[in-house]
This record gives sequence, C-alpha cells and structure tokens, in this order.
Amino acid sequence: MDSLLPPAIGAAQAAMFGTDELYFVPIRHHSPACAMALRALLQSVRPAAILIEGPDDLNHLLPLLQHPQTRPPVAWLCQSTRQTRRAHGTDDPDEEARSAPETRTSFFPFCDHSPEWIAAREGAALGAQVALIDLPWSDKAWSGAEDEQDGATARGLMHERHFAHSHYLAAMAARLGCADHHELWERLFELRPVEQFSGDWHGFFADVLAWCAMARQDYEPAVLEAELSLPRERHMAAHIRAWRGKTSGPIVIVTGGFHTLELLQSWRKARPLKAAPEAGEAWLIRYSFDKLDALNGYGAGMPSPGYHQAVWERMQAGDTQPHRTVALDQLTALARRMRTQDQGDAASTALVQAAAAQALRLAALRGNAGPGRQDLIDATRSCFVKGAIDEGTRGFHAELRHFLAGTRLGDIPPSAGSPPLIEDARRLALAAGVRLDDSTPRNIRLDLYRKPRHRLRSRFFHA
Repeated sequence: MDSLLPPAIGAAQAAMFGTDELYFVPIRHHSPACAMALRALLQSVRPAAILIEGPDDLNHLLPLLQHPQTRPPVAWLCQSTRQTRRAHGTDDPDEEARSAPETRTSFFPFCDHSPEWIAAREGAALGAQVALIDLPWSDKAWSGAEDEQDGATARGLMHERHFAHSHYLAAMAARLGCADHHELWERLFELRPVEQFSGDWHGFFADVLAWCAMARQDYEPAVLEAELSLPRERHMAAHIRAWRGKTSGPIVIVTGGFHTLELLQSWRKARPLKAAPEAGEAWLIRYSFDKLDALNGYGAGMPSPGYHQAVWERMQAGDTQPHRTVALDQLTALARRMRTQDQGDAASTALVQAAAAQALRLAALRGNAGPGRQDLIDATRSCFVKGAIDEGTRGFHAELRHFLAGTRLGDIPPSAGSPPLIEDARRLALAAGVRLDDSTPRNIRLDLYRKPRHRLRSRFFHA
C-alpha cells in the first residue's frame, strides 16, 4: 500500500518520528484509538515538551484541565466581543451607522478519549512542558472564514469537515461497503487489535497520516487559505520552530491529522512569531456527551460518544476484546431499558442473544477485530425491529441513537471560577435532591401538601 501513496506522503511518513527530535502525531479528535496510541508514544518517548493544536491565548487554562478534580466531558468556552458598525433603520438612507457590540462564542471540548486530553494530562504527569500552538481564539473569532457566523450561535473550535467532503475517502468507503467516512475510520483504525495501539504506534500514526493527507489532496491552496487552514498552519509551524530552538530533548506535536503533512514540510522555514498573545476571555465549563455527538451536528465529533466511552473504559481495564464486550453489554442494557419503559415490543432475552450472534457474524464478515458501532446498530435494527423498518411511530432509531450517545456530564473544580449564579443554582439543586450528574430527561412526581422537600423542589423548578 505504501508504494501507492504520493512520494510526498511517503517521505513525510519516514520523517514524522525523531527527525530533529520532533514527533509529529496526526490525530482524529476524540478517537479512542488515537488516544491509546498517543499514550503509548508519550510513555516511550518521554518528551521534554508537548505542543497541542489549540488557541495559544488559552494556555492559562491548561492547569485547570490538568486539575485532579476535572472530570470529562468538559470544554473551554471562548468569547470575543468587538464593536461593529451597524445601520439603524432603513427609512432614512442618510442615517449614520452606529457602533454596537457583537460577541462570538465557541467551544473546545474534551472527553476521556480525546488525544488532546491525554496529551495535557499525561504530559503533566511526565513533567513535560505543555503548550497550545494554534492561532489565538481572538483572531479566529473574527477571521474571514467566520464572518458569516451568527453572533448568537456558539460553534465548535475544532472541525473535521474536510473528511466528510473528501472524494478520496468517499471512494474508499464505497469500495469497502461503508456508509460514510465515520464507518470507514472505525473499520480502518478503531477496530484494530488493542495490542497494536501500544505495540505499533509508529505504524498506526503513519497510517493516520496517510488517511488524512490523501483527504487533503481534494483541496486547492486557495481554498485552504480562505478557510483558514494555511494561516493556522503557518502559526503552528512558527511555534514548532520556536520551541525547537529553545528546548533540548524530544518534542511531541499533537494536531489534527489534516494539518500534519503541511507542518512537517514547513516548520523549518516558518517566520518568527509576533509577540505572545494576551490571555483570551475563556472558561472551563461542564459539557455533555449529547453535544459531543457528530450525529447532533458537532463538526469534530465521532458518532455515539457514549459507545466510544464504553470501549475506552474496557481498554483501560485491560480487556483484549473490548468491542466484543461492549457490544454484548450495550445490547443487554438497551433491552433492559426498553423493558423498564414498559414498551410492548421490548426485546426479549432470545432477541438479545440473536442480536449478539448477528453482531459477531457481521464483524467477522467485514473483517473487523470485533463488533464495531455499525455492526451493533445493524444487528439491533435487524433483531429488535419487528415489521417494516419505517412503519413504527415509536421512534426506535432516535431512541437507539440517544442510547449510544450517552448522557454523561463532566465536572470542574471550584477554582474554575464558575459564575456565582451557576454555583448557587447547583447548591439549591443539591439541597432539593435534583440530579445534575447526567443529561437524561426525567419526570418527577411532587406531593406538595405532604412532603416539605417536594415543595423545595417545586420552588427550585419554578425558579
């Protein structure tokens, strides 16, 4: 396969580890496979510094991310406000434009299996210097690529739209019988035997680089310049050159795989950085799995973060067949949930057994190391849905999607500086017995006349 790659990509694969003591690590955001391989790389290399794709005006938030009380999913909430000139009224064409404040907001999320999370936490544990090297958020917020953004709408700071629109990846997915680039990624990377992530991280990341670099071939330089990829890469390359000049020892560079090829080729000739940016206006906040789900519109997400969290936890427990274990656990939990909800067509034990067998057979047919997410979904649809797949009105598919997405909420330390209003609301919720540890919708019955605590809950809900 290597002989089929363009020469530039083959040369990059040969130079990505150890040249000038630099280790370029191409990742997919929130990938358990990338997170596992990155952890093995860091333990092997033991770098002096770790550079992470992220706005360099948010470096002051890294200690909070590394705090022992921080529990994913969490996110950096970034805001930038400037005065914009807007015309008031249309009746009088001579009316002067007036100045009005406009605020833009974005999120930079982390979960347990985000490679950036692993880099920040493992780097601190290894005693490495950790720094962010992307364009400041204050610059990105008002770039030409973002000018059409609705000022009232919060966006994700990370995105992977290039993979969704790649003709190369679409052709590869069609050839392998995959529904989209998400399933293609899972088939080629997530479903590898677990021992490969730690035993052959060189080969794993070389393959990630090829996957991302081939997707990049679909884009012309003018397009990459306009949508801010090239300016960001020039900025990151300048950081890499500066860090190499002032740091002795290995440096690990963790960035989205789409950028790695350009960084490898350009860091030596990068122009010096300007003055260090001022700290951006940003906070560490709690986040939830439903906002991390690619199926809910998150541009850098992987589908079903709850499912991937379960796989990650099994891998951390030393399970050599985590996908098999998770598939069986998820089928059992879904059937139990359907029975708890008193659904008339709830899955029986026999149906669970049939779905488990089908998931295993689909994985074997597709050449997967274990049942993947798509194998699990296909087996569930086949065995749990009775009759025509589109005749029901109960919303089984929406329920399945919600189940696989998960409902986990993260937590942050008190030193994160949450607004007093939020902290007071959390204190009142705790006193009223209202759960805030996940995002599951719940119905609560209140007996206001006989139970004082129910009256307290009622006041909280009305507030």
